[in-house]
Amino acid sequence: MAEADCYPADRWSTMGAAAVPGGACIDRARAGDRRDHSCSEEPLPMRSRIIAVVAAAAAATAALAQPAHAAPVVDGVYRFAALQDGKCLVWPKTHANIGSVGLGTCTESASTSAHWQVHKRPNGTMEVSTPGSNPRTCLGVNTDYRLRVNEPCADKYAEWTVTSGSAGPGSVVWADIEHTPADGSNSWGKVVDIPEVTGRVVVRRVPIEPHYWELQQVSQ
Repeated sequence: MAEADCYPADRWSTMGAAAVPGGACIDRARAGDRRDHSCSEEPLPMRSRIIAVVAAAAAATAALAQPAHAAPVVDGVYRFAALQDGKCLVWPKTHANIGSVGLGTCTESASTSAHWQVHKRPNGTMEVSTPGSNPRTCLGVNTDYRLRVNEPCADKYAEWTVTSGSAGPGSVVWADIEHTPADGSNSWGKVVDIPEVTGRVVVRRVPIEPHYWELQQVSQ
C-alpha cells in the first residue's frame, strides 16, 4: 500500500468534511516522498487546500437550496406559488372542474382556482384535490407527464407526497410536490414549471435539481 500523509479529522472540519469522506489522507508516494507520514501539523499542499475549499463551498450552496426540517404537509387547503415569478398552480373551474393544470393568478376567478386541498390517504400517499368541486376531482398526471385534474381521485396517477420546510426563521416556507404512486410504477417525479413555456407545469422524473413552490395556507 502506498504511503500517505494523514491529517486529523478536525483539520478538515474547517475546510469541508465532504472533501475527503471518511478521513483525510493525501497520497505522496507518487512524488517519491518516503518520509515518516504519521499524522502531523505540517500545512496542507496548495492543491488539496483548493479542492477542500471548493468542496466546502459546493456543500454550503447545496445546503441553502434544501429546505430545513422538511416534513409532510398537514391536511389543509393551500396555494402553491412558483418561486421564480409568483404565479400559482391553478385548476380550471369550467367544464366540471376537469382539465389541464397550469400557472395563473393566486386568486379565485370565474375560470380558475389556485386552492388545493391536501389530504393524507390511508396508504401513506397524499391526495391533492380541488376543494368544493362537484363532482370531486384531483390533481393527477397524464402519460406524457403533464398535470391535470380529473376523476377518479383513487387512481395511482393521483397519489402524491407533499413536504414543506424553510431555510430558517423569516425565510419563505417551501413545498416540494412529488408524484409517488404506491405501486412503485414509473410515473413518479417532481412537479416543476417550465420557464420556456408560459404556464406549463409537468412532472419531471428525479433526480433533478431541487424544485420548490412557495407554500401559502388558505383559510377555509
